[in-house]
Amino acid sequence: MQYASVELSLDYNYTIVRFLFVISNYRKLSF
Repeated sequence: MQYASVELSLDYNYTIVRFLFVISNYRKLSF
């Protein structure tokens, strides 16, 4: 059960990182 919560946390963090990465690339293309 604890392993599942840790995995979910990592998946959530990975989503945040991907989102920030896309935003930074979009800003580079814009400017």
